[in-house]
Amino acid sequence: AATQLGGERHGNWVLLTIAVILRAGYGLTRQRRDDRVIGTLIGCVIASVVVAYAPAWSLLVVQALALAVAHGFARLNYRLASVGASMMALVSLHLAEPDFPSPVLARLVDTLIGAAIAHLFSYVLPSWEVAEAPKIARRLRDRAAAFADVALRFDAPDQDYRLARKDFMEALAALSDSAARMGDEP
Repeated sequence: AATQLGGERHGNWVLLTIAVILRAGYGLTRQRRDDRVIGTLIGCVIASVVVAYAPAWSLLVVQALALAVAHGFARLNYRLASVGASMMALVSLHLAEPDFPSPVLARLVDTLIGAAIAHLFSYVLPSWEVAEAPKIARRLRDRAAAFADVALRFDAPDQDYRLARKDFMEALAALSDSAARMGDEP
């Protein structure tokens, strides 16, 4: 389907989309899917406007900024990283072949196809959050006990107190994130 819509040169975007979306857990896959689709849509719109109206020399600056955003936010904010990756790909294609029509529609369709395939395969041997919840809750209980132990000691070093508090807060956040993902699972 991707080959029919965008030619052979754009079919790899489907595989790339599947690879970056599909995760072991259903909730993580769902979030990555949404971030990828929305980020690609935003990136395609911005890239289309930039390619159509910006001077050629500024496209190199846009490409460099998009590359920095794509790589800088890949672990922190995947939606923003998807915006950067889409912009980088489209601007790079335009710089390589300025006379070639921009494959914005092909990128969007490829992303939707890849997201749909990744979503379907997220039901094949998934790791459900409900199965991980007891382990995460035990970790929180252990971290809370370690924090209480350090906090209630009069002679506890300040750094031990801070590290125990940080570990407790991270375990609490992990349980909260897991509960949010559990709510999204079928």
